[in-house]
Amino acid sequence: MQELNIQKGSLLAERFCVNALVGKGTFGRVYSAVDSQTNKEVAVKIETKKGKHSQLLNEVKILQKLKGVTGVPKYLYSSKDGDYGLLAMELLGESIRSKFARFNKTFSLKTVLLVSEEMLERIRTLHEYHYIHRDIKPQQFITSYNDVENTIYLVDYGLAKKYVNKSGVHAAYAENRSFVGTYHYASVNCHVGIQQGRRDDLESMCYSIAFLLNGDLPWVSRNKKKYSQTKIRKIKARTSPAKLMKGFPPEFCELLKYVRGLNFDTEPDYNYMKGLLSSIKLKINMAEAIFDWNLPLREMTKTETLMIKTRTIEKESKSKEGDTRFRTLSSLFHEELSSESSRTVEKLNLPKLLNREILPKHSCKGLSESKTLPMSFLFAKKAQKSYCKENLVRMRSTSAEIEKSECLQKSNCVVF
Repeated sequence: MQELNIQKGSLLAERFCVNALVGKGTFGRVYSAVDSQTNKEVAVKIETKKGKHSQLLNEVKILQKLKGVTGVPKYLYSSKDGDYGLLAMELLGESIRSKFARFNKTFSLKTVLLVSEEMLERIRTLHEYHYIHRDIKPQQFITSYNDVENTIYLVDYGLAKKYVNKSGVHAAYAENRSFVGTYHYASVNCHVGIQQGRRDDLESMCYSIAFLLNGDLPWVSRNKKKYSQTKIRKIKARTSPAKLMKGFPPEFCELLKYVRGLNFDTEPDYNYMKGLLSSIKLKINMAEAIFDWNLPLREMTKTETLMIKTRTIEKESKSKEGDTRFRTLSSLFHEELSSESSRTVEKLNLPKLLNREILPKHSCKGLSESKTLPMSFLFAKKAQKSYCKENLVRMRSTSAEIEKSECLQKSNCVVF
């Protein structure tokens, strides 16, 4: 893309004045630009003309067929003149992946459910038009511009493909196919070269949900060295739905089990999958459909603050397994939580922290193997600053504190 020298102020197709780069990938870049004909801000996707098949042309064709469909960006203009292809479309907001990162990789269960329902509806609609996406992941789901509506959009149809022939007959089962998609979210069958179908989009959706619930995936390396496709496939294949969704409502596990059990050409029961998500909403008495990013800070409850903190400590305990440095923190929430907020925590189906250790046994000092961590001893090292500035007590570890760990535990402190 460097040879195109696209900068702020560049005029594309003699119509679109570039403002800024908003995204990039292997096959192109997306810019925000002003349409000189309407004086409105739009998104412009650029693809250099390399290779036999153009993903941009494929995306243009699909966007035109999906015109007016809810959750699909509005097609505005396309061009294939010069050394590059251009697609102008409705400008949207942030990806779910970006928002998740801004929230310290911690969404409330309510928001994960809302996002999951939107994901399922977008995929269901695409399948009704006889297309499969083949690259479902959190990055492909985008909020509306300035978050003015609750609709989440599915984008990037460059790899999408019809799963039926011209007669409407489902494509034949095939093996030894080239890999298409993203390693971390691709289905197990895709890794072994089986031709993709509707079930593969849905399996990728389940891995996206698992990522939003856990903040990570078991087959994603925790250091700079990336896992190979073979290693990712092996870890993914041996990770059961129960293990991947451990600590969360069992309906998530049932969802992944159902999807993995589908045959290649079986039509998925979308209503059943939607029902699983709806049953979780009923369990947690979820009445309002408000995403975390639309919830003002002043309305954050003590329960939601606790959720951020408990999720953070669990993530950090996983990432620091085997670390010999220990820190101590005194109880923060014993006097803070009322019985009413405690009941709300139970309804939210937080990871079962009351019934199991959230730290590896060998990384706890002075703590018996059978002893669990009660609610009054749940804290975070670093929750988001805006959520924890009033409650979080930061204490730096010293060698003296480590030596006194046994004494500290007798004083109702947890050492880890």
